[in-house]
Amino acid sequence: MAAEIFGTAAIFWVLIPIGLAGGALLLKLQGED
Repeated sequence: MAAEIFGTAAIFWVLIPIGLAGGALLLKLQGED
């Protein structure tokens, strides 16, 4: 059970920074246009 919680947390820890970085990058690219 702890493994499932850790796995889910790990997924969020990876996806959230990628999502934030990706969103910021898209905004930056759109701003340059």
